[in-house]
Amino acid sequence: MRLALLAALAVATPSFAQITPIWSSTESEVIPYDAHYSRTEHVLLDDGSAFMVASETSRSGLAGTVRLDADGSALLGQFGHQPLSGGRLSPETVLATQGNRVLLAMTELENTRALVVMVDAAGQIQWVRPRYGRQARFLGNGDVLLASGNELMRLKGSDGDLVWLRNLLDLQPDPAEVAFQLPTAIDTSIPLSLFYRESSLAGGERFPDPLLVSLDAATGALQWQRQREAAPARVFESCAPVKLGARQRPCVFRTGRRSGRCGVRAPQRRRRRALRATRVPAVDYSDGPCGFVASSTLLALSTREETTQSTLVALSHGGAVLWRTTLPTMLPAELQAAADGALLVASQQLLPGGLGTVAERRRSSDGGIDWAVEIPGGAVDWRQIGGDLHIAWSVDDGAAQLHLQRRNAATGALVKRIWRSPRVWRFARRH
Repeated sequence: MRLALLAALAVATPSFAQITPIWSSTESEVIPYDAHYSRTEHVLLDDGSAFMVASETSRSGLAGTVRLDADGSALLGQFGHQPLSGGRLSPETVLATQGNRVLLAMTELENTRALVVMVDAAGQIQWVRPRYGRQARFLGNGDVLLASGNELMRLKGSDGDLVWLRNLLDLQPDPAEVAFQLPTAIDTSIPLSLFYRESSLAGGERFPDPLLVSLDAATGALQWQRQREAAPARVFESCAPVKLGARQRPCVFRTGRRSGRCGVRAPQRRRRRALRATRVPAVDYSDGPCGFVASSTLLALSTREETTQSTLVALSHGGAVLWRTTLPTMLPAELQAAADGALLVASQQLLPGGLGTVAERRRSSDGGIDWAVEIPGGAVDWRQIGGDLHIAWSVDDGAAQLHLQRRNAATGALVKRIWRSPRVWRFARRH
C-alpha cells in the first residue's frame, strides 16, 4: 500500500487560502506492522463494501485504512502528516461518501486542529483542508457542501478549493450562534431552517423565531427568506429534513414541553408559508441527533431519551400518528425505509455480551416486528443493496477491527459474514 503524506503548515491557514505543501513523498508499507490503533470510524460505500479508518496511537501523525469487500477481499492503506509538535491524527467522523470517495473529519496535534480530508477507498489522499466539518453532502457533480460552525460552504470535489462561503450569522441582526441541519437531498437550491441564539445585555440568552431560507447551490446567494411563525419557547431542529415528493419534511422540537412538533413546513413557492403541521405528543427533545426517514407508506421519527428509553413514532404522509413504541436505549435509532414501505430499525442496546445493536424490521401498518437480530457492534452503518442488507461495524478496544455482514432484508437471515483475519484484516500488535 502507498503512504501519502500531508503538508505540514507552520501556521493555521485562513479558510480562503490555498494550501501549499512544504514537502511531500511517497513510500510503500504494508500493514499490519508493530503498531497500536484506536479511535475507528467506519462506513458502507455505495457498492456495499465496508471502509474503516483508524488512528495510530504508537506513532504520531498516521492513520490506517481498510476496505473490506463483500467477497472477503481486503485492501489496506495508510496516510499521514508531518506533525508540528507530535500528536495523533485522529478520525472524528465520516462526513459523507460518494462512489469510491470518503470525506472524513479529523483532528491532529492532540485534537487542537481540525481537518477535512478526502480519501479514496484505497486510503490514498485526494486533498486535505484545515477546516472544521460538522456535516457534509456530496452534490451531483462531486462537489462538497460543508457545514462548518456558523458557515456553509461549497468546496470543489477535485481539490477541495473554495467555491463559495456563506456566513449564516449575516442573516440575523445580533446573533451569537446559528444551528441548522443539511437536507438529505440537495438539487439546485438548499432549503434551511436557521435557529439562532442571541446574547442579551443582561447576560442571558434569547432564541428568536427561526428563519427559513433558500440558498442557490451554485453561488450560495440568498433566493428567499421568511421568518417562521412566532413560538412561545425555543424551537430547534435535530433531525436532517427528509424529502418526500418535491418537498422537504422537517421535524422541529420545542423546549419547555414534553412534546415534539413534527410536520410539513415546506413553503409554497409564492407565499412561503407552511402547508400544515402535526404535533407528535410525548416525545423527549434533545439538541443531539435524532432519526428521521420517509418510506413509501410512512414517516418515522426516533428521538433521544435522557433517562432509560427512546421513542419511535410512525406517521402517515398526511401527518396522522399510525403507531408508536419505545426502545430500551437512550440513543435515537438508525432508521431506513424498506423497499415495500416497511421500516428497518437499528438501536444500540445493552446485550448479554455488552453493548451491541439490535436490528429489526417493523411493519408499516402497526409497528409489529417481522424479524430481529443482534449485532455485536455498538454502532453500525447499514445499506440496502438489491435484496440484501449490508451491515458494517468496527471495534477499537486495544486493536482496530472491521466487520461486514450481509443479511436478507426481507427475512433477516444471514447471507454471508465476512470474517476478518487476525493477520491481515486486524490492526494490532504482532507478537
